[in-house]
Amino acid sequence: FVMGGVNDINKAISPEIIASNINTIIKKLTENGIKPKIFSIIHVSETFPDFKNVNIEITQTNNLIRNLCSADSVSFIDLNLTLSKNNMLKEEYSFDGIHLSALGYNKWKEIITHELSPQTD
Repeated sequence: FVMGGVNDINKAISPEIIASNINTIIKKLTENGIKPKIFSIIHVSETFPDFKNVNIEITQTNNLIRNLCSADSVSFIDLNLTLSKNNMLKEEYSFDGIHLSALGYNKWKEIITHELSPQTD
């Protein structure tokens, strides 16, 4: 499993560069016989500073990463389908607007458990 990018977004690194970095990781893993599964970048909640612009960048970056994964037949797991609503991290899943709470990590664990089950590849 690979996840990355939110810290880069907070450092004003462009979605294109972040996606390129993830693509490099995908290529290296694949070259070494590892079949990666890529997690989306989780949105931030409305309590996070400049959350609207940050979430726009997150959505743009996720779209680029999703397209890379699709082109390379790599699994892309969109955590926001469960953890976010209206392009914002649900408040109950975070304690500070960006980091997951215990409840958020439990939801993420459910997603990972499903991905590791025998019926998924």
